[in-house]
Amino acid sequence: MNHYLLLTTYPVLFFAVLANQLSMPVPGVFFLLAAGALCHTGQLGLPAVLALAIGACLLGDTAWFLIGRKHGGRVLRFLAAFSADPNEQIRKTKRTFEKYGLRCLLIAKFVPGINAVAPPLAGMSGSSISRFLVYDSAGSAIWAATYAGVGLLFSRQLNGIAVEVSRFAGFLAAALGIPLAVYMILTALKFIPVSRSLRLHRIQPSRLLEKINNGD
Repeated sequence: MNHYLLLTTYPVLFFAVLANQLSMPVPGVFFLLAAGALCHTGQLGLPAVLALAIGACLLGDTAWFLIGRKHGGRVLRFLAAFSADPNEQIRKTKRTFEKYGLRCLLIAKFVPGINAVAPPLAGMSGSSISRFLVYDSAGSAIWAATYAGVGLLFSRQLNGIAVEVSRFAGFLAAALGIPLAVYMILTALKFIPVSRSLRLHRIQPSRLLEKINNGD
């Protein structure tokens, strides 16, 4: 946590949360916790922290909403491709969205799989962007306030844990980082044929007419 405390400023918090919502491997939650701890010491202001976090969430989620509205199922398959079972992840999120509609956005950020897929799925559903922004704003506020509040309330404990963890930082980096790197490489290799299968097949109109006339 000391590392995140040293790094966390208003711009860093904004871009960390934005990157997290764009499905980049950036630990936005840790920066929110660190920002909450800094609010306890007076180095950051809680209203500004919440406003920046909510704004970053809305920016990232709205981008996925518009992409989902335009590209549909291909976006879902892309986002779910890095899960253990992409098809099951898509089915699970669709069932949740069909059951709760835009209300699932209120808790989506606490559920990693649903968090990534819910905004483009909302775009695919035909929901208006105004209704999407209302629910996404509420969900973003709940998420940001929860983690910033935890950092604010337990800032001393988090710093104490950070001191102990920092003694084993090298070992933890190797123990966690190497398996994670291997997993990401294997997942990326698995995603290559998936991405190829998503490419649109094109054909000239004259060639298509010829195939139709030949019964192909």
